[in-house]
Amino acid sequence: MRRLCKAGTSPIWLEVTPLADCGAIFAKVLDRLASGALRLPPAKRHRPQNIAVALHDTDGTPREGKPLLDLSSWAAG
Repeated sequence: MRRLCKAGTSPIWLEVTPLADCGAIFAKVLDRLASGALRLPPAKRHRPQNIAVALHDTDGTPREGKPLLDLSSWAAG
């Protein structure tokens, strides 16, 4: 357990998960995604230059999917 706190606040204790366990959990999630047992919610991708539209879409009622800022174009540069 690790203790976290800000000055003047009560301490918060968090359980520390070993790295090997994190890897196993991540692999299980990927397996479930691959098998179709787990599905991601629908998303509407926005380019970084359209961040204002993406933020506006977060407050919208019916929409095409959760707003997702697509940073893949930055990785190519």
